[in-house]
Amino acid sequence: MVSRVLRPAVFLAAALMIMLLATQAAFGASVGRIKGTITDAKTGEPLFGVSVLIEGTTMGAKTDLNGNFVILSVPPGTYNLKVTLLSYEAVVVQDVRVDTDQTTENNIQMKSSVIETGKVTIVKGQRGPIDINQTGTVNIRTQKEIQTAPVATVQDLLTRETGITVDAQGELHIRGGRSGEAVYLVDGVDYSDPLGGRAPVDAGINISSSAVLELQVIKDGFDPEYGEALSGIVKITSPTGSPDRTRMSLQLYTDDFGSKNLNKYSENYDQGEFTVSGPDPLLTSRILPALGIDYFLDKDFTYWLFADFQKTDTRLPYSRYTSPATEKKYSGINLLGINIPDRQYNKYNFNLTLAFNPTSNMNAKLLYKGMQSNGTSFSWLYRYTPSTAPVYWYNTNTVSLQLKQVLSKSSDYEINLSYWGSRYTQKPGDPDHPGEGLDPDDFLFIDQYETYDDVDHDGTFDSYEPFINIFPDSVKYGSIYIPQRNSSDIVASIDDQVGGAWYPFYDLNGNGIIDGYEGEPFVDLNGNGIWDAGDKLTRDVNGNNVYDEIYRDVTSPSATTREEPYFDGDSSLGEPFIDVNKDGIYEEGIDRFITALDPARNMDLNRNNRYDGPSDEWVPGIPYIDYNGNGVYDAPNNRYDPGEPYTDINKNGKHDAGGDNSTGFLLYGFGQGGSYPNVWTEEKVDKYTFKGNLKKAIGRAHEIKTGFEVRKEKVGVAAIQGMQYYSTTGDNYVFSDHGSVRDFYTRNPYIVVAYLRDKIEYGSLVASLGMRADLFFQDELTGVSTIQDLTGNKLQKIRNKFSPRVSINYPISEKAMIRFNYGHFYELPSYDRMYRNSNPYGTGDISLVGNPNLNYQKTVNYTFGLNYAITDEFSVKMSGYYKDYFDIINTSTYGVGAGSFSYYDNTDYARSRGFEVEIDREASRFINGKLSYEYAFSYGKSSSDAENYQRLLAQDAIAIDENPLSWDIRHRVSLWLQMYFTDRDHPRLFGLSIPNDWDMSIYWLFQTGYPYTPDKTYPGMKLDIGEQPLTNSMRLPSTASTDIKFHKRFRVSGMEYTFQVWVNNLFDNKNVISVSSSTGRPDTGNNQSGVIGGGTERQANPGNWGRGRQIIVGLGLQF
Repeated sequence: MVSRVLRPAVFLAAALMIMLLATQAAFGASVGRIKGTITDAKTGEPLFGVSVLIEGTTMGAKTDLNGNFVILSVPPGTYNLKVTLLSYEAVVVQDVRVDTDQTTENNIQMKSSVIETGKVTIVKGQRGPIDINQTGTVNIRTQKEIQTAPVATVQDLLTRETGITVDAQGELHIRGGRSGEAVYLVDGVDYSDPLGGRAPVDAGINISSSAVLELQVIKDGFDPEYGEALSGIVKITSPTGSPDRTRMSLQLYTDDFGSKNLNKYSENYDQGEFTVSGPDPLLTSRILPALGIDYFLDKDFTYWLFADFQKTDTRLPYSRYTSPATEKKYSGINLLGINIPDRQYNKYNFNLTLAFNPTSNMNAKLLYKGMQSNGTSFSWLYRYTPSTAPVYWYNTNTVSLQLKQVLSKSSDYEINLSYWGSRYTQKPGDPDHPGEGLDPDDFLFIDQYETYDDVDHDGTFDSYEPFINIFPDSVKYGSIYIPQRNSSDIVASIDDQVGGAWYPFYDLNGNGIIDGYEGEPFVDLNGNGIWDAGDKLTRDVNGNNVYDEIYRDVTSPSATTREEPYFDGDSSLGEPFIDVNKDGIYEEGIDRFITALDPARNMDLNRNNRYDGPSDEWVPGIPYIDYNGNGVYDAPNNRYDPGEPYTDINKNGKHDAGGDNSTGFLLYGFGQGGSYPNVWTEEKVDKYTFKGNLKKAIGRAHEIKTGFEVRKEKVGVAAIQGMQYYSTTGDNYVFSDHGSVRDFYTRNPYIVVAYLRDKIEYGSLVASLGMRADLFFQDELTGVSTIQDLTGNKLQKIRNKFSPRVSINYPISEKAMIRFNYGHFYELPSYDRMYRNSNPYGTGDISLVGNPNLNYQKTVNYTFGLNYAITDEFSVKMSGYYKDYFDIINTSTYGVGAGSFSYYDNTDYARSRGFEVEIDREASRFINGKLSYEYAFSYGKSSSDAENYQRLLAQDAIAIDENPLSWDIRHRVSLWLQMYFTDRDHPRLFGLSIPNDWDMSIYWLFQTGYPYTPDKTYPGMKLDIGEQPLTNSMRLPSTASTDIKFHKRFRVSGMEYTFQVWVNNLFDNKNVISVSSSTGRPDTGNNQSGVIGGGTERQANPGNWGRGRQIIVGLGLQF
């Protein structure tokens, strides 16, 4: 535990020492540049020696003999440029926008002035509708756009970008690639998880949108500086503090309005954000000088601190579907004596950025980012046992030092030293301690526990109620104490009217046929007025005929819920008779049955001259109990009908049909083993990275950039399945005697990268030519026999790849530019696929193991594009891409028969093609927006990296043809509108004045459905003998959604108060994202010979539909 805490602290201390000792410093790679030419307004001659300064900073430049200037290493944002020269009027260029890795060009004219008048000319920054320096397809979102958008996280932002789709599991796909094929850079630090797991979802793209200064999505043509990604680069830049003033803000959001009627669309969502930033008021001016450290005085030391929390039951809350008897409970945290309960998902973030300028051309930033999350995984199977659903904890810590120095007006360099670490734990849920999990040693071994059939599904063992034996019969019960019964002890005739799969004793009509049960007196232990059969002990370890808690197992031997018992049909009361012996049963020769013409004396109600009892077929005239009150006798029909008596086992107030293993829900505890195994897992990742680059402009035609990266990684995995079984591996890891499957490994690979890029500007042509070299070194592998068989004891310790990159822009007119890029992109498979499962995994004799000799996966990408400025505000961008994927991961099989196993291999191929059109409106004062259309297709042999293995288990043929991949969406149309009105604007609508100082954002999306594979029984399916349905040959329905966010500001006494209303899926569209392969419907899998019937509750998984409407209200305070 100490090492987990101290390691980031030691790294932070070392970073501080480097910062203090560095003679040349800087901040990291999230910067752009400003360039331009300054001329005399009258003569057009270039002006030499003009001073160009970014107001509020120490950054600036002077023009050369040709009037050209360039300001390097400018953080993204919007600035004012102050331009001055003796004998000329000063010029202030306002609202100059700088984007990461982009060049902003502003050409300025100055008016001569013989007399110093102090006059300042104010002009707006130039930003044309097309950027001739942008060689790839890059989508950029500024802080202003992000803050007004109806989004909470970076993931929400990414789903709104052209070319990015989201599959049914919530995974992101960029231009047809698999999930996990993008690199997420947060302030220059790679957040991608080398184990291939949770980091992009929970750490990289789950960052609050309020903590983002700029978001860039690079879909093609990215420089050789960026690698280890097949599909794209996502760059996130955080804000920094202002050296001029302190700013503070507090934001609170909720969709809980305190009333059940108002919370129809609530996800029990709460979010809070706190930000404070500005010049350092204490540390560098008072505390450090008091300690004799005055290094930071007059260094423009600033800070930015951001903290937020998010708590929600998600769009699929257990609380919406469980019953009072199975309600999910959570733990909480204690904050200053106040208990704050957890919810289904909980996340906490803390970010701190410290920045200062050692000299006028040196800058430095030290950053810390911490994230903690915990929650309960949702699965529809756990509907009635959410207390045993898997729980998880995920934490990340990041420390980085970013250094930058501008060496001259034509060169600069960057250095980035960082640590990124993550810890992930998953455990089976602990029903007795909500929010906690079970460790393997909490499980008894399978030969140690007692089991029972939990007939009434209450999670506890219930004894049967004893009989008082007054009738001679063959049943062996005869006293108050009754030993454990067996089915062979019972001689009984069971009523045909008993319904439900597991209560064969339902004698509501009191006919005494089952006299050994309800026909005899019994001890009513629970006082419910009926005899209770209790639970049946199926394993009695100590033979005392009592279920012993000490031998309790968290695993029930039964799999899924069954139908709740019910009484089928109305109850015939039979004809009246005189019960001579008072035993309640008509007995011929003993009891009297009168037939007479006088209706007052006649007992033969149907005049058939014989006694008809309650068990005989009912005929009109015989009295009955009308359970549903419809005035008609309802005969038994082998199904439950409303109004019939039933036993509400889970106490949810309705009759539940249950089902077999394919249609029922998991019983209490069953998720811990058997067919639905839970896993105990701990994963650790530590990444130490040192990288840098040097840029040098050579004349006006060439800009050379070269760089390197060295990264040391340490990954560790501990995973155990089947905790109730004895381990046979004989290893010395934790819980060494538990687990039928155990997977433990620690690896320490490292990676080296070098690259070179030449950006050429020749006339109007802009070209970028580059080359990247990736080298991977893995440590010695100590594996078991399967790995040794696979590798032949020849471990490939070194792998390397070289990636050429070419991008070209060429303006064909002042308003149009064509572009082309070509590149090879490589990505190393996740370590999980290289090192996992040294022990067997799977079923039978087939196992799936990692392959340490996996090679890099490869993409070859071509993109053609056209950018065209329709007007000064409107532009259109068209892109066509052509991507081929080689050596992507699937599985192969080693050996034949009992000793065979499957392993990950570079065997797959895929391709994607697409065309994108984006119409942008920018630079408008009030309304901006983007309309986009995408046509795309993605084909391949498999949609997952283990599909061959899964087909092998299912005894299906391995795919040899290409088919649509599971995330293939053919058509996609979106519209994003943003409206801005400041407190200085006075908008009017239809001639009427409307309030000012507000903004609104609307996002609309329409897309065609995902593909799916029908099964052989699908209605209308016609197949030849042995023929299988084509993979992904059917399509889900199209989907559509509209999100809107309204933001109003109120200014009072120097304070800014904000009110927000934010609605996801405004029209509450029921978007289908998954269906049954046998019916093509989300609510039923019931297909009887091509006729689709109603489905079970299990089949109507709410996860088959997308998010419904959600209404969020936010309040904020800023000053």
